[in-house]
Amino acid sequence: MSSQIYKTLLQRQIDNFIDTFGQDSNSLFKDMKGKLIHPGEYGMYREECFKRLLQTILDKDYVVADGFIINAKDEVSTQCDVLVHRYNAKPLIDGSYAKFFPVEDICGIGEIKSNLSKKEFETALRKLAHNKMLGNSRRVLKIT
Repeated sequence: MSSQIYKTLLQRQIDNFIDTFGQDSNSLFKDMKGKLIHPGEYGMYREECFKRLLQTILDKDYVVADGFIINAKDEVSTQCDVLVHRYNAKPLIDGSYAKFFPVEDICGIGEIKSNLSKKEFETALRKLAHNKMLGNSRRVLKIT
């Protein structure tokens, strides 16, 4: 869609994301010396900012969440900051602290990081690759 109205609205969402992810998160979760006072909350705040932006641009048939992926072989992913799943898919287990989604319902995963060294970047990529490989166990429908 090349509508100027759409471009304007999307740019506003991007600007809000930049302000919230960068400026607001730093002023809320860092002290006067720039030291993080609540690292976990800082990370969750930034994850929610990104998920809100992503939900804005996704088709309404998809939802952004966080949690774990499980497959038919009882393999479990590491915790995923971003899971994109079909709108009508619900987690198999939705407790107060963790959500577990069947791999068949997941169509995208992501990690949110504030700062990455080269080593941390490699680690994040390996984690994403490992989690993606859980999908290799998806059942294949054979048509004869």
